[in-house]
Amino acid sequence: MNVRLQVVDEDLPAARHDFSVDLIVAPTQIITCGAPRRPEGLYWNDLSDDTIAEIPVLAARRRRA
Repeated sequence: MNVRLQVVDEDLPAARHDFSVDLIVAPTQIITCGAPRRPEGLYWNDLSDDTIAEIPVLAARRRRA
C-alpha cells in the first residue's frame, strides 16, 4: 500500500471548527504534519437547535452553560 497516494502537501479548505492531525502513522512510516490547528472551543452560533438536540453530549453541555 502506498500511503503517499493518500497524503497531500498543500492547504486544504477548513472551517474554523476543523482541527489538524499531528502525525500520520502508517505501517511503514510516520509522517509529521505541520503546526497543529485547534479550534478555540465550541462555536454554538454555528450549531442549529436541531443539531444540538441530536447530539446528547452537546445538549447536556448546553444545559450546564
